[in-house]
Amino acid sequence: MRRVLAALMLLPVAAWLSPSPGPSRAAGPLSGPPGVIETYAGGGTGGVGARRLDALVEPYRLALTTEGNLVFSEFTGQVVKVVDEHMVRLAGTRGVSSWTGDGGPALAATFSRPEGLDFDQSGNVLVADSFNCSVRRIDGGTGMIGTVAGQGPFWCGGVVVDGISATSARMTIAEDVAWGANGEFFIADTDNCRIRKVDGAGIISSITLGIPAGGICLNDGDGGPSGQAHIMEPSSLAVGPDGSLYFNSGCVLRRIEAGVISTVSFTGNLCASGADFAIGPGGEILISNGCHLDVIADGVLTTVAGYGAMCFVSGRGGQAIQATLRTISAVAVDSAGNVFVADFDERDYSQPMLISVIYGAAVDSDGDGYLDAAEAGIGEDPYTYCKIIRADVNRDGTVNSGDQLRVVLEQFHPSTLRFDQNGDGQVNSGDVLAVRMQFGQPVSACP
Repeated sequence: MRRVLAALMLLPVAAWLSPSPGPSRAAGPLSGPPGVIETYAGGGTGGVGARRLDALVEPYRLALTTEGNLVFSEFTGQVVKVVDEHMVRLAGTRGVSSWTGDGGPALAATFSRPEGLDFDQSGNVLVADSFNCSVRRIDGGTGMIGTVAGQGPFWCGGVVVDGISATSARMTIAEDVAWGANGEFFIADTDNCRIRKVDGAGIISSITLGIPAGGICLNDGDGGPSGQAHIMEPSSLAVGPDGSLYFNSGCVLRRIEAGVISTVSFTGNLCASGADFAIGPGGEILISNGCHLDVIADGVLTTVAGYGAMCFVSGRGGQAIQATLRTISAVAVDSAGNVFVADFDERDYSQPMLISVIYGAAVDSDGDGYLDAAEAGIGEDPYTYCKIIRADVNRDGTVNSGDQLRVVLEQFHPSTLRFDQNGDGQVNSGDVLAVRMQFGQPVSACP
């Protein structure tokens, strides 16, 4: 799902969404102290009026407009909502899991676990109706809904056929969707281990291979045509500023650029169910990593939100790097570099479900060419916070196997800043992995 939507015209959608009187539209991207995290939506106990800080029901995926309006799916609630000063239902019928409503108002339609969302330039909304194995489109001018790919829940699975109308095609759990250029869009056909494309004429094709003959999905084909590559259960998509398509493929983030597939990064928690990422306005990659938010910019990976191994809600109103979060299920970023995260853990309902905003987390505010600790608001101290320098534990100028060995030798000893790579207060196998993720990178990559 594309997280950065240039010049998106949401006003026609807001007009048909809004009850009387409708919610006020945001004046533009939010602004706040760089690196500070605040609650944007949720955290309450519910009630009449659907106020912004009232309770949420499993916010799962986010999409964001340049006007500052946030849209999210509640997959248990079976609805899609829009947030400005209030939370207003955009589509779906609360608590009803079904596949009805095509040709009518989106507010009267039903979904079965709505997940990924995306908008085009005219405000038309695509919704990945995952358990209905279909993609629904909500017209931005009329608010009417229709199916644009898949045949619904009675036709999930089966033989994959390309070159036909997308509404005659079969998919197996479609978890995400992203608009491309010229009216085309991409679908994460998750359980078929494929990326599908629907062109402007409504014809569907596969731009990657599917499940191999052995029946086990795998990653291969880097450096060659994407149509000759296998991938692993994609569940999150994003289109970058240059038109490249990014997607998770198991634990790996991969990219298709001009038809050629490559691996961008091993990204740790993207192998977890429900993990997400977003592409920032300058091509930065923001990744949910359990109860942390990481950013990759210019090849440097930095944690910008979440402290240590603690996964609970605290620290709102302070620096994001010193706050704690629960499992991040969704990430979105606006044109000003503000990052929004959906913060909940479906295994633990004892704490509030939130959508939080981190101001300026995707902006190189000090102009040093890197997104680093200075942008997280804690002051730039490369020997403490820059992960490339920290990973060079033997200080030979390059991150290599010698650093990994040094960390192994120090496992389970009281931590030092250099050996405790993941900041959990101990030197353990997690730090070995953190070093491995930085192999081959010179210290000069750090400011």
